[in-house]
Amino acid sequence: MFRCEDRDMKVGGGSLVYLWPGLPLYMKSSEAHPLRMTMLLFDCASLVKNENEWSAPEPIERLRLPFLLPLQSELTGEMGELFREAEKEWVPGDLVREAQV
Repeated sequence: MFRCEDRDMKVGGGSLVYLWPGLPLYMKSSEAHPLRMTMLLFDCASLVKNENEWSAPEPIERLRLPFLLPLQSELTGEMGELFREAEKEWVPGDLVREAQV
């Protein structure tokens, strides 16, 4: 169960949750079905190319994504694999590997 913005939402397996910076969130897990999740923390920026020159990166504070997105069964496996690949490839302190992930 996630409590966010004064709403309670039941979350099940195969759900994609977007936690934007500064979001107050309360999570409760059942004993029968403990919560297990993988999280990716990243910075996001916009880059624009004008003719032959790139503009300076402009940070994006919050993406236009829904808070909760239950995935279709075929997408659940595909997204899970992408998260596992990112987790496997990420090496803390290696800026090149971090950028690739």
